[in-house]
Amino acid sequence: KPDGIFLTYPSTDGSGDSYTLSASDYEIKEYKDNRNAGTATVILAGKGNYTGTQTVVFTIGRKSINDLQNLAVSIPNAIYTSRKQLPSVTVTYGANNASLAGETDFTLEYYTNESYTAKATDANLTNAGTIYVKITGVNNYKDVLDSARILGTNQYVIEPRDIRETVVSLEGMTYVYSDILTETKIPEFTVRFQY
Repeated sequence: KPDGIFLTYPSTDGSGDSYTLSASDYEIKEYKDNRNAGTATVILAGKGNYTGTQTVVFTIGRKSINDLQNLAVSIPNAIYTSRKQLPSVTVTYGANNASLAGETDFTLEYYTNESYTAKATDANLTNAGTIYVKITGVNNYKDVLDSARILGTNQYVIEPRDIRETVVSLEGMTYVYSDILTETKIPEFTVRFQY
């Protein structure tokens, strides 16, 4: 809904004045397309001294994602898996912790620094290290989420995997016995792991 409806009509006496209608002069019959940012309409019907209907177009602006109250971001850390790690990002706001929807309300970009100047590569998103997530409002929202508002929770860490948690098999690990064992006598082998 618009903040206020102000209806005026020009004077007919040539003075150039205009007159404001009060709420007793009209009623709201219907709103159209007024749920999301963009162009909406309201249909007004005259009453009392006025008859007929009037369709009025108004704009619903996009809200800055930084203007949401009690804003919180949650991104779980990840553990190295030899594949890109893109954990789910949860953005909530308000007293009831309402959730924004990824791709509908915000988009994500990944960086290796907090100032968002070094875009993360596939290698950065795979290997152990810290990733910073740039959260940008879309559709009904706008602007890049200010990381100062969320106290650095727009990041996650890809932690190294403890090798003891893997199943390791060595392929090609056979050699002929020698009473002198040196590194040069150990054959090539491949380590395969699974977790």
